[in-house]
Amino acid sequence: MKASRLFLIAILAVSVAWSQMPPIFNPFAGTKTPQPPKNTLGAWCEYKIKAEEEEASGTMKLSIVDEDKREGKSLYWFELDFKNDEGDRNIMKMLTKSGVLEDKTNYYSVVVKHNDEQALEFEFQITEEEAESKAQPQKPIEPSSKGSESAETSYPGNRVTIKTETIKVPAGKFKCQHITVEDTVENERIDLWFTPDVPITGIVKMVSDDMEAVLLSYGWQGAKSAITETPKKVSFGKILIPQTLPDKLEEGGEKEEDEEDEDNPKDMLRKGLKSIFGK
Repeated sequence: MKASRLFLIAILAVSVAWSQMPPIFNPFAGTKTPQPPKNTLGAWCEYKIKAEEEEASGTMKLSIVDEDKREGKSLYWFELDFKNDEGDRNIMKMLTKSGVLEDKTNYYSVVVKHNDEQALEFEFQITEEEAESKAQPQKPIEPSSKGSESAETSYPGNRVTIKTETIKVPAGKFKCQHITVEDTVENERIDLWFTPDVPITGIVKMVSDDMEAVLLSYGWQGAKSAITETPKKVSFGKILIPQTLPDKLEEGGEKEEDEEDEDNPKDMLRKGLKSIFGK
């Protein structure tokens, strides 16, 4: 099960979306919604990850390492630096350029680096399909409690509970909102301890069925990119948003893994993503 690694990437993606895009789906609707942390250039946070998969255990650092301006709007480069306990290191740096242009088009730039290999920068224009742009969020069931230290919201197959707790981790002691998300269909559960006093993610601790993440340290300034070389740029032009998870990129192709063409942009992207998400 690859939930551990995918969730690490999801933390970064959610942080970007939280800070730069309007909310589309709010699982905390009707409850006391957690406030996102204020993202500032140079902010960083570092976590210790323990997972069922040995290659997914290690340390992860999230940073805001650079700033870019588009149409007068400040956007940020978010960087994820993951070193597993087996000695492998994967770095992903991502810039979203959402809302810059009209006609439902987003622009993305992603830089990936695996160990000492050449860093690759993928620039591509993603056009959302009409059906996706018109998708409507699910309406939640009314919360069971209002105006208290604890609240609960339910969606079909999911239940979200929020309560206030104070916890201690290596980074210090924090008053948090303890958020529990339960999938009643798959019988899975994720617990998050959240505070806006921690930059980028706001996460102090996270526990799921197959992994645990705890905050080791954090800061509001001083973060620098771990990628110091000039990446090799690859442009994809206009493509559709993929409807499958990254690990599905390996399925259905005609080429075997050892037949990948290093000069083919699609193979280069697949290799770059594989270095982050694994096989």
